[in-house]
Amino acid sequence: MKLKFRDIITAFLLGFALISEAQIQLKIVLDADGITYKVYLKSEVNYTGSRALITTSQISIAVPHGTGSNRFVVENLVSAIPNMRWRLTDRIDAPPENPEKDYLFFNFINNQTPLVIFDILAGQEILLFTFKRNGNCIGSPNLVEAKHDAFYPPNSQNINIGISFSIVGAGGNAYIANYEAPPQIKVLADKMNPCAGEKVNFSVEISKNDPKTKFQWFVENVAQPSATNKTFSYELPKRADNHDLRISVKMMIDGTSQCENFSTRSQVVLNVKGTPKLDWVEKIENCAILPSKLVVSASQYSDLQWEKNGNAIIGEKSKELKVTENGKYQLKATMNGCKNSLEEVEIVGVSQTQNIKVDAGKDTLVLEKEALVLQGKSNGGVSFEWSPKNEMQRPNSLNPTVFPAENTVFKLTAKDINGCLSSDEVSVNVLPRLYIPSGFSPNGDNKNDTWVIQNTEIYPEIFVEIYNRWGEKIFFSEGYLSSWNGIGSNGQKVPPDIYQYRIRTNRKTYSGSLTVLY
Repeated sequence: MKLKFRDIITAFLLGFALISEAQIQLKIVLDADGITYKVYLKSEVNYTGSRALITTSQISIAVPHGTGSNRFVVENLVSAIPNMRWRLTDRIDAPPENPEKDYLFFNFINNQTPLVIFDILAGQEILLFTFKRNGNCIGSPNLVEAKHDAFYPPNSQNINIGISFSIVGAGGNAYIANYEAPPQIKVLADKMNPCAGEKVNFSVEISKNDPKTKFQWFVENVAQPSATNKTFSYELPKRADNHDLRISVKMMIDGTSQCENFSTRSQVVLNVKGTPKLDWVEKIENCAILPSKLVVSASQYSDLQWEKNGNAIIGEKSKELKVTENGKYQLKATMNGCKNSLEEVEIVGVSQTQNIKVDAGKDTLVLEKEALVLQGKSNGGVSFEWSPKNEMQRPNSLNPTVFPAENTVFKLTAKDINGCLSSDEVSVNVLPRLYIPSGFSPNGDNKNDTWVIQNTEIYPEIFVEIYNRWGEKIFFSEGYLSSWNGIGSNGQKVPPDIYQYRIRTNRKTYSGSLTVLY
């Protein structure tokens, strides 16, 4: 019943200011026919005569939520006491706080003439009303014990789900509990106003033990895997805003049939305080040139404090910190009593004059497989390493010897006394060697008729000379666009013999013997 009924209750009490004698209990039972439910009242004290006048009453019943043929529909509501008119006045289906339940609200207002009044004797069960269920039975209804129910106000529907029995002799609401009822539960938390990011421990307080009870914990209605015990620990997500967080637990008891299966849910709402948000905007890399600066972004209204080597730096409370010395730096923030911090960073920097320098040398050319000494230089380096190391001698020196078989980029890395690194690269382009045949047969059979020297096109400045056994030059070519066909300087074919050649390029001079056969 909605909260406006409190005004009606007050009007009927007519100013009674008695200490409440809350002694009324209720129960709900399912009849043998499997569809009829009966609601009973029992008191622990006597209320007779005018003291027994019931002014208003609300009884809230939670039923399993279902749709279609599984929806719990109330029919044939019958008041058991003459002239006591009970009505089903409201219904809330699957509220977000407890989406597995529908809530039914039955009310009685004693405003007819004559007033309904009957003696309520201690220990006597009084049948108040009955109703029938239309729909399949998918679980057991239960009388709501408001403070333990997940839908307890304040709630999303702005509705009072409690049970009230206002009796004149009690001075107000005489309801205390439900009797012969399944166990009721209450969620307990070790922190009600935690900071985001903290761990909160929860437990279940249960009215009576039942070996068949099972539990499932929820965070904002999302079931938590493996959280099926009476206790639950949850690390709150880090957030910068203040917010509420609903933690609930569902207790389930299996009955002998589906209709007797019972479940209830209780919740606690945490008022979570935001934890200041911190992020790096600009960091200082190791071996950076000092002075430099650390820059962060932080939540508005958060108090900041920079620390160096675990000690607060006096006056440094802004989002930027000028760093002039090596050390371990950390920023801590506080907001609403909640703390956050960025990871500690160790800065190993160097001054402008200490900055290590390295030079791997000028890019160069080398003949294939020819030895080359790299010309590395360094200012401030104490150890060195070249890569790649294959085909290299003394890779940890400034001037290693390399024998590259292909174009290669060599990298020199130097380290100073602080462990700071600096590197530079040099490109070594490899020129293929000339491949010179030791003979040919210019006999016109189209097989090896010319002296083909491979890779001459790579050397535009090439001079080829051939001498006979008496040292006479019989062939000369500046460039080698056409292979020699055995024609000598006199225009005639040279006789078969062994000749000497001399080939000069801008990189190397080759000499050797050449055999001409026919």
